[in-house]
Amino acid sequence: MGEMELYRELSTAVALDDGHKVTQLDANLGEGNRARFSAFLTAFFYAVVEYQFRADRTRGAVVRFVDHMRDTRAESGPPLKPLIVEGVIRAVLGEEHLLDEIPPNEQVMYEVPILQHIFVQSPPARDRMGEFLDSAEVMLGKTTK
Repeated sequence: MGEMELYRELSTAVALDDGHKVTQLDANLGEGNRARFSAFLTAFFYAVVEYQFRADRTRGAVVRFVDHMRDTRAESGPPLKPLIVEGVIRAVLGEEHLLDEIPPNEQVMYEVPILQHIFVQSPPARDRMGEFLDSAEVMLGKTTK
């Protein structure tokens, strides 16, 4: 399996919360590719968030999303920090300065549950998975040249 194919399959497994497949594919990643995969996953995250908020990019729309995410995840996994979730999403939507207040490890840590929430709640997003992966591949290519 080639590098991009691995990144695409692993990103899909992460987004769909397929822990078994994530574990299998992650074993193939190797330490040398972790930073590059992380960049790919972040590019994928940006494409998905842009799609999710394409019709309404207001703070109110983000807050409603965060509230729904918090309510649906109340009993599963560790509690979310709503302000971090909101800040990470709003940064994607153009308020990059918000990331100055969020440690990088927390930014990345919150990308995964946000992705998973979008794909659970939005069948149209799942239908566009390939487009998001294509976009991430293009963005990764631009950052590594």
